[in-house]
Amino acid sequence: MIGRRHVELLTPLILAVPGATLIQGLTSYSLTQLLSKEAQRLIAELRCKVQSHSNGSDRGSCT
Repeated sequence: MIGRRHVELLTPLILAVPGATLIQGLTSYSLTQLLSKEAQRLIAELRCKVQSHSNGSDRGSCT
């Protein structure tokens, strides 16, 4: 672009880089939140299973 003197293309390029960075950041944050919530749910489920097993119960009685 610069070598061929297409200066008019610099503005869209300059705007696209922060936009792409913002999208990447939002996607990364969303994925982290999703995995965190799923991990918490799984840990709670496993705790219920361990607790019901240690109580000798056949069914999970955690609420």
